[in-house]
Amino acid sequence: VDITDINISASNYVSIMNYGDAAYPISLWTYSPDTWERFQIPGPAFISSNHASVSAGIGIMNKKISYISPAELATDIGSNSLICINQCLDPALLNARYSAVADALSNATTSDDGMASSILNSVYDGDAHTYHDIGSGNMEFYDGVTDSYKTQYVVSGGKIWFEDANSANNEMTITSATNTKLAAAAIKQEQPKDYLMGNLRVKTPGYDASTSANEVQYIGWSASTGYLVPSNDISSIECSKDGSGDYLSYDADHPRYNGNATLMNATRHCYSSYSQGGPSTYYEVRVMLAGKYELSEGGTKVAINQPATLDFDPSSLSSTLKTAGGISTADAEKIYKLHFGGFGDLHGVPGGVFNVCTNEDMGEYFYGSWDESCHKWASKFIIPDGATVVDKKNTSTTSDDATYFIRAIKGEEYLTAITGSALSALATRDYTSLTASDLGTVLASASSLIDVGPNGESANYIGTVPTTLLNNGDPSVLMGEVIVAP
Repeated sequence: VDITDINISASNYVSIMNYGDAAYPISLWTYSPDTWERFQIPGPAFISSNHASVSAGIGIMNKKISYISPAELATDIGSNSLICINQCLDPALLNARYSAVADALSNATTSDDGMASSILNSVYDGDAHTYHDIGSGNMEFYDGVTDSYKTQYVVSGGKIWFEDANSANNEMTITSATNTKLAAAAIKQEQPKDYLMGNLRVKTPGYDASTSANEVQYIGWSASTGYLVPSNDISSIECSKDGSGDYLSYDADHPRYNGNATLMNATRHCYSSYSQGGPSTYYEVRVMLAGKYELSEGGTKVAINQPATLDFDPSSLSSTLKTAGGISTADAEKIYKLHFGGFGDLHGVPGGVFNVCTNEDMGEYFYGSWDESCHKWASKFIIPDGATVVDKKNTSTTSDDATYFIRAIKGEEYLTAITGSALSALATRDYTSLTASDLGTVLASASSLIDVGPNGESANYIGTVPTTLLNNGDPSVLMGEVIVAP
């Protein structure tokens, strides 16, 4: 059947998908199977006068995440505090929950050990949260936190504090008293403390057993705040208004503030602003139960690259490299999008299921009963040594593209960057004869990985680097078959 193309213009979208005001179209979520990325297209981007705009809240947001220390946070925000309007973690409540569970696990009674996998009371501020109306018997969410309900986190003395720095109970950390109890529980149960707490959950302010039993948060490994914005940028999370200055949603009839004109008429902050291009930088504070490790070199923290989508174009490879990789003429005419997430994590090379018991190619999509001993996933080809992949940083210019050369390595080996004269000398890009020593192999020393958690110190090395290789570094298990027993 020949189906006529359906075209939805930007003006069509604006005229229909809005909040009753054409100046405020609804955002559109979409996904690109080519780049494996999700996109939130802000509603204002569909308005013709905004098509060339690069203002916040109009363009597609490119989100990057960095992990920083309290000292770095203090540099970032200066004298400002961090404003919280949802999931505002109270460290006093958090320590109380951890302590209660630790007591239950360390005493002689076993009947209360189940507390570690139960749902405990909230560890969050009772006012600063999006509103959940359960009075009707159905869960309804209402964004918009009135100004006096917000709370804050203060950075002072290299530490982070809930609301103020006047009480030890307000420090965002696991207290020494709680740690003592957790250590006792770990000894009693003969399990690490983060393992003991793995299934521990707490209620959020919107929890109601009859209508919203899923309104819980896991805190067994760590407990986190919601998104936070510096106090000097709080206007970036104010709820959207129409042309008359009224809030687009529940301006005069927000169910949380009905009957209280002061709260109803005050400035409101919306948690949805974070996903709609509000603040350009925002934060989370996480209190972790176990140690957190940091990789450094010469005292400087190592910057870890973000995952990348890489283009692999085999069309320019020599016939020798195509043969080495098993790349057919038809496959060489395509460009492949590969997703690289880190060492040993590369996805996107096409392949299929192969039956090693019958030597039968089952195809890319397999339906039926999986036989672990016979069915194996096999890549259609390999990327040969000397080939290149490209991280296209900018689609309008190639000035910021990064090209990586492929060299198969095994074990904990890493390649160093080649620059300057060394790069120009490698005209042929033939890496097939290089050894690990040629590649600038770097093994992290024991002192490079240390515990930087609440109880971390320079002596808390992660351990010595192994010097003995099992099976001389060759595979000990091949396609499920144990070659060398442990």
